[in-house]
Amino acid sequence: MLEGAKALTRTQKRPISDPNASPIAAALAQLEAEIANFDENQRRVALVDVGGPARIRGLAGSGKTVILAMKAAQIHMDNPDQKVLVTFYTRSLRATLKTLITRFYRHYSETDPDWEKIHIRHGWGSSSGPGVYADTSRRYNRSPMPLTEAQKSAGPGKNAFGWAVNDLIESVEIEPFYDHVLIDEGQDFPDSFYRLCYHLTKGERDKKKIVWAYDELQNILNVQMRRPEQLFGKDPDGEFRVDLDRSGAALALGASNDTVLSKTYRNQRNVLVSAHAMGFGVYGHIVQMLEGAEHWKDVGYEVHNEPIEIGKVVELFRPTENSPLDLIPIDNVPVIASHSAINFDAEVNWVTTEIRKFIAGGLNREDVLVISLDDRNAKGYFRAISQNLAENDISSNNIIADPYNEPPFSIPGKVTLSTVYRAKGNEAALVLCVGVDAVSARDRGGRNKLFTAFTRTKGWLRVCGVGANAANISDELTTAAMTAPYMRFVMPDPLVIDTIQRGLSDKKIKAKALRDRYLKDLKEAGLTEEEISEQLKVDVI
Repeated sequence: MLEGAKALTRTQKRPISDPNASPIAAALAQLEAEIANFDENQRRVALVDVGGPARIRGLAGSGKTVILAMKAAQIHMDNPDQKVLVTFYTRSLRATLKTLITRFYRHYSETDPDWEKIHIRHGWGSSSGPGVYADTSRRYNRSPMPLTEAQKSAGPGKNAFGWAVNDLIESVEIEPFYDHVLIDEGQDFPDSFYRLCYHLTKGERDKKKIVWAYDELQNILNVQMRRPEQLFGKDPDGEFRVDLDRSGAALALGASNDTVLSKTYRNQRNVLVSAHAMGFGVYGHIVQMLEGAEHWKDVGYEVHNEPIEIGKVVELFRPTENSPLDLIPIDNVPVIASHSAINFDAEVNWVTTEIRKFIAGGLNREDVLVISLDDRNAKGYFRAISQNLAENDISSNNIIADPYNEPPFSIPGKVTLSTVYRAKGNEAALVLCVGVDAVSARDRGGRNKLFTAFTRTKGWLRVCGVGANAANISDELTTAAMTAPYMRFVMPDPLVIDTIQRGLSDKKIKAKALRDRYLKDLKEAGLTEEEISEQLKVDVI
């Protein structure tokens, strides 16, 4: 089973006839070879069934989506008659999930999965298309509410999707429909959607097999991290529907229903550290911060000067073991680069020149992703960029050309053009972020857009815009890249910024501390990673 888990993450070997003539492609080929395996902790999370609700937290690129795909495939192999729901927020993620589930399932079977039993569904759906909310509405002879109607009914400043789902829950008695529910991009869903999923899942309260994965740092919708008790609400008897302490009370040492993935396998170490620095604003205007030193350790950093105190310098370091990927250095091809253009046309020319350079260096066209950070002018950017590329015989795939369907995010032979919202959950070897001048660097929503866009790359990052704001963000990014893999800043007063909650109960914090201490003791005793993994399996049994 573990070998199958490894097989799922392997990509086809990239043919390189002459590494000297295609240095960029050669560097990417080596990188993709390094990505081929998950660590033991991630495979264990994917393949262990805790018998009830479970939460998976992890940074961008830590394998949350792949873990859910593994789970779906394994459940279907072991229990082919059970119904499994895999749901997600970003429409373009559907194709990725289907590919991953199919690849893993086919490792053990000569047939494809039975898609009548595994439902890969967008959270909302559409008036005519499938989706968790749309499907459920139709089962109860209700027409799914269109976005415009939901927005009007919800009122200004309210979550239209949340309102529509809540209206459905209050109007009909939802019957269980699925044996397992797996939720990806959980940070973006409203509370009412979690409650809908709870009602759709078979089983008693603490036995409902609902697994949700999220990264609180990717929450573009600017909603603070929410605990399970808030997400799922209470039953009529006043008890919380989901309480991870309660449902996990009988789990053995080594098993957990609340997992934090600290290692990342998508981003280069310095790209991830730079993205965090930009997302928090540590070299500009700090808008948000993690809850404390233990929270930084959760996401894979070392804290060099504890305790963290207001007004004191904080130094963080990301060790290689938590970001193990490295590109081969290439002369005159930095991993991170930014540019402040004098006008729109100059920006478009800079972007297309970079794309042509990387393609000449051996990248395939589908390895390239352009993300517009300027929502208002995204169509204008993509029109100009696609025209410029076409003049150089390079085709493009404009994701936002069809906003109501789920188009494939990547098409062979075409450069992908996307907004940050459509890019979530996807990745590319080269990511170019345009329109950075439109981002408000003084609020959490703007900072989160930067973080999400930057962490779409598994290789190189390019950032550009026009004017003073673009120049300021470029300066920040340059500082971040030069300081990485360290991050240094003066700790601000938590009362004047947003604090991202760690989201662990006191009991979970104590349990995690005991587990971390146990793992440290095993390492100090001289056990290898494989021996530690075997020991943990024994403890679970």
